[in-house]
Amino acid sequence: MKSPNLPFLNRLPALIEGSLWGLIQRDEPIRLGILAALAGESVFLLGPPGVGKSLVARRMKCILRGGRSFEYLMGKFSTPDELFGPVSIQKLTNEDEYVRLIEGYLPDSEVVFLDEVWNASPPIQNALLTAMNEKRYRNGRSEILIPMTLLLGASNSLHPGEETAAFWDRFLIRLVVSPILGSGDFSRFLAEEGDPYRDPISPDLKIDPQELRDFRSHLSEVNLGQEIILLLTQLRESLESQGPSSDRRWKKIVHLLKASALAHGRSEVSLLDCFLLSRCLWNDPDDRDGLEKKVRSLIQDRLHEIHEIPRHTLARARNFLTDLDSRLSVLSGETYELPKIIDKEYYEILLPSSPKMYRLWCPDGDEYLAGVDRPLEAFLYNDGRLEGTRTITLTRAEGSSNPYELLLVSEEGEKSHGYFRTEKRTRSISTAEDRKAALKVLPEIERDTLALDSRTLCKECREVLSDLSALDADLRHQAKTHLFVSREQIADLDSNAESLGLELHELAKVLEELIPSDQ
Repeated sequence: MKSPNLPFLNRLPALIEGSLWGLIQRDEPIRLGILAALAGESVFLLGPPGVGKSLVARRMKCILRGGRSFEYLMGKFSTPDELFGPVSIQKLTNEDEYVRLIEGYLPDSEVVFLDEVWNASPPIQNALLTAMNEKRYRNGRSEILIPMTLLLGASNSLHPGEETAAFWDRFLIRLVVSPILGSGDFSRFLAEEGDPYRDPISPDLKIDPQELRDFRSHLSEVNLGQEIILLLTQLRESLESQGPSSDRRWKKIVHLLKASALAHGRSEVSLLDCFLLSRCLWNDPDDRDGLEKKVRSLIQDRLHEIHEIPRHTLARARNFLTDLDSRLSVLSGETYELPKIIDKEYYEILLPSSPKMYRLWCPDGDEYLAGVDRPLEAFLYNDGRLEGTRTITLTRAEGSSNPYELLLVSEEGEKSHGYFRTEKRTRSISTAEDRKAALKVLPEIERDTLALDSRTLCKECREVLSDLSALDADLRHQAKTHLFVSREQIADLDSNAESLGLELHELAKVLEELIPSDQ
């Protein structure tokens, strides 16, 4: 998909900032309200009286250029006339047709705000279902399209139940609006001057209805991708115990994710867009934290799988160099002696011309090898039989050419000489210079094969590193510039890309050194 010609997207960040003027801690409702308007979806705001739900809704009226709006406070005795317009007496009298005068009412509006939605009677809620989902209204004998771009519902409480399930399901984005937290922000709120209900958005930033139609016409071209489909499927399965979400809701979620991607000029939904899922699938406010953790975990899993190819290449490069260094160590023939570890736990100290020996437990750091001058507990064996424990002091034997000859002093002051039991080990390759020198012992044909394998693996490391760097840079850019997901949601999202990239880069350099300069 080529980037569509949607100039208003360049104005979108400034539009959002303008919409936030004078509002404190209302960033998310504004941003997601604008996203819902782009996608043509609905938003539900839950919060106690006086937290600015109506203010957020009225600010949404300002984002459209010349947009018509409708606002209504629901009550138990609200009638369809108050929402959909009064019946035309003239039509009813002269033409015997039941037609409403919709101008200035919900069927004629682009931004609709319905306050205290749960106070509406079931008949009115039912009348709203088709209007919210299909944007259609039956007026007399004809069916009209409702130009509604955004519907916001608000309430001080939550009453979704069996009788209101269909109505509740129509609200795609669900947000909790809380009182201002923190003394700093509250002080700013008290000091804020100006009319919060005025339109703060410059006319040249507003979205024209035609621009909105053009935007939506390109949503079908945005690719969802198998990674995102798998994530949505897994999330749906994990939420089944809380009650199923409707198929319609999942399709609307996909529509919202595509709108988020397209608003950023992307042709494919990103994993970071999926953080929006935690704002679409809760039924109880207490479920929100658990839902967000599930979404984050699934995003982490997908990132882990995306990095499987770099990890596989990294493992092959490590194994290649480890095997090479082992082979070079053997061929170099350089050996040295070290105290032998018995049963993975003990050093043995042999006493010359005696059937006795001591066995010491191996501490971390091999402090005994440096020689110590303090009492130590040792197991004393006589001709292979354990006699018991003894307290001895170990020091290096002065003047001895053997670095592992020891002077042993018993508790009684009795002195004797002993030796660590040792074993020969092959000197390992530890530096690039070691490796370069050891390569000379390889037969020429083996050196040529090594150079070819190194070149192939080095090229693979570089290619994978390039892809990984591009992916990491893209994710970092999205994390900094995403318009609809908060920095708190994305914070500390561990992609492992940086550490993978550093190690791949270092291994590629090592492999490059194995390729002769004349090849």
